[in-house]
Amino acid sequence: MGKKSDEKLSKLTQLFEEIFNVIFDDKEIWMSDVHFKDTPYRLAKMYLDEIFRGVTKKKKSSENSHANHDFDFKLFEISNESTSKVIIENLTVKAFCAHHLAPFLGKCTVEYIPSKHILGLSKFQRILDTLCGIPTVQEELTKKYAQVLYDILKPRYLKVTMNCIHTCMISRGVKLENANTITEYVIGKEDEGVSIHGKTVLCA
Repeated sequence: MGKKSDEKLSKLTQLFEEIFNVIFDDKEIWMSDVHFKDTPYRLAKMYLDEIFRGVTKKKKSSENSHANHDFDFKLFEISNESTSKVIIENLTVKAFCAHHLAPFLGKCTVEYIPSKHILGLSKFQRILDTLCGIPTVQEELTKKYAQVLYDILKPRYLKVTMNCIHTCMISRGVKLENANTITEYVIGKEDEGVSIHGKTVLCA
């Protein structure tokens, strides 16, 4: 860690200690508990290294820069304009909801019809992991991922589908265990690949 990161970790740890002091009437109650006493530090580290990991990324100047991220991946040119659809299934979604900072987890499928380029398969997961580094909502993550992929690939057609469970619905509120949320974002027309538009489909 650098000096700035150490300062953030220290300050955030102190803030979590203050939160615990508010929750517990007596500071000694949690400070004397071996399982609690280091929790403010663990929480601070988790928030910086995991939940908000994408916030610390520095934006670079690039054609494919988005928010705090710079995607500079090699594209592979194809000889002829393709009419075949490329489908990448079972990409892993591990993100945190911006509303309660609770994880939502699931799978993502990308479908696209290339125009002139294709992208290495592992890069689809790398881009998704990067976008999951800032708390968001599934609808926005689906749209953002599709827009990033479209800007990089400029395909004739692109669809991103995410199917996730939300722990904020399981562990709090309605405590609903078996609900999946499915979001889709489509750019282009599958049959023609011409008229570019955006569409979000939400099913729960």
